Amino acid sequence: KQLLKSIERGEIDKVVVYSLDSAFHSVAEFSHFWEILESNGTDFCSVKDNFDTSTPDGRRMLEIVLCFAEIERKNIAQRIRTN
Repeated sequence: KQLLKSIERGEIDKVVVYSLDSAFHSVAEFSHFWEILESNGTDFCSVKDNFDTSTPDGRRMLEIVLCFAEIERKNIAQRIRTN
């Protein structure tokens, strides 16, 4: 919560984590976090995954990750409707 508040106040330029899977429980969770970062002009870097949104290649990786997040959300919604 403190990190999010600092991001919203513009105090953080880039969030760096060791790996995506150690920082987030799901791609959907990361997707939500990215929306907050993006709306505040904050970059994101995962060292182990070689993922840095301040570079063109990192932005392309982000697009791929967010695509999987959308698929995950749709699958969850379908399972809920089915049950």
